[in-house]
Amino acid sequence: MKWLFVCVGICLLYAIVANASAEEAKVRNRRALCGGKSYDYRFRVCCGGKILWKGNGASCCGNRNYDYRFRVCCGGNILWKGSGSSCCGNRNYDYRFRVCCGGNILWKGSGSSCCGNRNYDYRFRVCCGGNILWKGSGSSCCGNRNYDYRFRKCCPGNVIKSWC
Repeated sequence: MKWLFVCVGICLLYAIVANASAEEAKVRNRRALCGGKSYDYRFRVCCGGKILWKGNGASCCGNRNYDYRFRVCCGGNILWKGSGSSCCGNRNYDYRFRVCCGGNILWKGSGSSCCGNRNYDYRFRVCCGGNILWKGSGSSCCGNRNYDYRFRKCCPGNVIKSWC
């Protein structure tokens, strides 16, 4: 009978220690490191080496946090997010109606493409070396000029009629 009590006691002690170890492991598993400091990732977020309160929808913008559902981070600036929000440098814009060309936010037309910091309609124009030129049939670029590849050739920056 004594052995039974001893066995039950040992089993209970083992169960308590095992349960405590499992709880410690759970707590340890919820930890992360930020700049050498430990934090609970369920409630906090590490942004740029700083531990901050997480909140809802937490994302980082440099060393600050923000709610990505309502805001957007553009070039280190936290800005209000609109529908169709995209970044152009440190500003945001609605990509459905505008286009970002070389850091400039411009009105978007149908067939809109960028040529440096300007936009153009690629259906009718071509961008050659930063110049927006009228597009003809068979239009290709040769340096900063366009030409009809069916009848001419581009030889190191020069448009010629025959082979190079």
